[in-house]
Parts: sequence; C-alpha cells; structure tokens
Amino acid sequence: VKDDDLVVATHGRGIWILDNISALRTITPDVASAPVHLFEVAPAYRHLRGGRGWSGLYSGAKNPSRGVIFDYYLTEAASDSVTITITEPDGEIIKSYSSGDEDGPSAAAGMHRFEWNMRYPGTVMPPPNGALDGFMSVDYSPPSSPVAPPGEYRVQLTVDGKTFEQPFEIRKDPRIKASDEDLRVQFDLMVDIRDRFTEVSDTVLKIREVRAAINESRADLNEGSEAAADAILAELRQIEGILMIWMGSPEHPMMWSAPGLTEKLSSLSSTVLSGDARPTASMVAVFANLTERFEMQRTRLNQIIDKELAPSQSGEQER
Repeated sequence: VKDDDLVVATHGRGIWILDNISALRTITPDVASAPVHLFEVAPAYRHLRGGRGWSGLYSGAKNPSRGVIFDYYLTEAASDSVTITITEPDGEIIKSYSSGDEDGPSAAAGMHRFEWNMRYPGTVMPPPNGALDGFMSVDYSPPSSPVAPPGEYRVQLTVDGKTFEQPFEIRKDPRIKASDEDLRVQFDLMVDIRDRFTEVSDTVLKIREVRAAINESRADLNEGSEAAADAILAELRQIEGILMIWMGSPEHPMMWSAPGLTEKLSSLSSTVLSGDARPTASMVAVFANLTERFEMQRTRLNQIIDKELAPSQSGEQER
C-alpha cells in the first residue's frame, strides 16, 4: 500500500493499482445509515497534462485521475438538486456544479464520485460577427483557465438544502523544482491574463454595439453627418482590428489582419502554463505591454463615445 492506494502485482507479469480507495477505508455502519455522507478528500497532486504520446495505440490501463476526487453517498435520491461548491479557505467560491448541469454531480441514490479538474473559471472569446463592413472575424480560442496553486481548499456538498463540508489539499508535483510560491506567481499571472482578456472582449462587444447604433440611425442623417459617421465607423473598425484579428475583405478575401490583442493574450497564457514554473521576466513584460496597448485603444474608444457621439446624440434629442 502506497498513500492508501492498493497495489497488486503478479511476480513481474503485471501490476494493477487501485487509486484512491480512501472512501472504502472510512465506511462505518453510521456512514452507511446516514442519509447523506461526504467522505474525507484525499490530497491531490497538481500536474499539467503532458503530450498524448503513443500509449493510446497499445493495450494499457487507464491512468489515475488528474483532478481532485470527491466521494459522496446518498441513501435516497435527492428531491432537489445536488450541488458541489469548491471554495478557498476564506470561503470565496471558486466554482460550483449542480446536478442540473450536463456534467454535474449525480442526485441519484447510491455511491458517487465527482472530479474537479483544479481549474478556476475561464473566459470566452467574443462571438464571430460574420460579414461586417466587408470583414469577417476569426473564432480563436480564449486563454487557458488558471490552474489552482498548491494549498488548502474546501468542498461543500449541498443536498436538499443541507450542506456538508470537507477540507482538502492540493500539493505540487513532487518531481518538479518549482516552489509553491513560484506556482502561486504563475497562477496570479494567469488570473491577470484572463481578466485582461475579458476586458478586451467587453470592449470589442462595446464597439459592435456602438457600430450597430450608428448604422441604425444612418437613414436619418444628412450628408454632412453621414460623412462624419463614416469616419467614426472607420476608426471603430481600426480599433477593433487592433483588439481582435480580422480576415478577408471584398477586395482581398484571403488577406488577414495581424493577430489582435485577444490572440496575443491567448498565446501568452499558453506559454505561461506550458510548464510548472515561475513566469519569466519576458512573460511579465509582454503582459504589461499588451495591457498598455489595450488601455490606449480603450481610451481612444471612450473619446469617440464622449466627444463624437454624445454631442450628436444630444443634438438629435433636442431636435
């Protein structure tokens, strides 16, 4: 037995490991008769997923889980939803899952196991806008979600309004040289990248909202105002092109713009999370540069809204 895992070998011909059977070791008559029981949570090791390799092409056993395992038992099926909530030690919610979700915890009677992949909430890419002023946006992937750093956490199981709680620990991979502090710094940068990406995405959506409002009012504009609107639309398109990649135009359908800040932030997140290590000075500098460039474009957009659009909208209301 190693760390409460059961290892069975057959004199060199084979080996079989039954991972994480801590629930079996703690079952008692009281546990079996309780309406609901949330078992103690075994420590989980944080390690990033490696390459696919060739193992899938050969006969082999399934690898152990890479997440945190929560075991719970329901004597009867829950009459309401079952939720599992992961929190930090101070109670701040990291993620919550409901039995109503597609991959949520089960509300049926019996023994259940739910796995948390150690990921904090991520963000989403602005939706493709299709043909827009002759351009089409490209649907790239958002940044990777931050992975929980080593430390203490808590899990709450709520069944029919009653909550059961257990502490648990995430440990670093014992094979790596990075310290817990290094992985905390990596986590903090990943959170910053995620939050900055969300701000950029919100700004892209704001640009599209402003553009739609201008196009909707074009029919009521005179010749001079229409020319001013065209100039604003051109500037909005330029700002959005800096924030997010565009491809194609009526004249040059195969010509793509340079990658925007969304693509650069997504690429940076992949680089930061490419290994268990403290971010390099270059990674931090790139993030600072992307943040500065974003703030310039956000200021530019706000100036357009405040100086160009607000006066014209005020004039229309007076008329």
